[in-house]
Amino acid sequence: MQFTWAVNHGIHDFASTPNPFVAVGWSYTLNPSVDESAIVINEIYYHPPSENSAEEWVELYNKGAAAVDLTDWHLHGTGFDFPNVTIPAGGYLVVAADVPDFRRQTPLA
Repeated sequence: MQFTWAVNHGIHDFASTPNPFVAVGWSYTLNPSVDESAIVINEIYYHPPSENSAEEWVELYNKGAAAVDLTDWHLHGTGFDFPNVTIPAGGYLVVAADVPDFRRQTPLA
C-alpha cells in the first residue's frame, strides 16, 4: 500500500512559531492472507516468587487455522525482537527471559 499526504494538510507542531510538517509518501506491505489477530498471549509468568526476573516468560498461542510468521514482530516493553520463527496453526511459542533457566524450571516444555 502506498500512502501520501494531502496537499495543504495543515499539520504542524505546537511551538510558539509553528513548524510545518514536511510530509513524504511512505508505504508498507500488507499480507491479507495472514490473520495477525490469531496470535494471542496465552500465559504470562511475571514477577516470580524468587524475585529472579530471569525466570519470567510469555507464552503465545496461534488460535488460527494457518501458520503465522513472527519475523520482525516485537514484544513492546521487553526489547525482544522475534527472529525468523513461525508458530504453526494451533501451536504455542514461549519467549523466556533466560532459556536455560526456563528449561530447568519447566523440564517438560
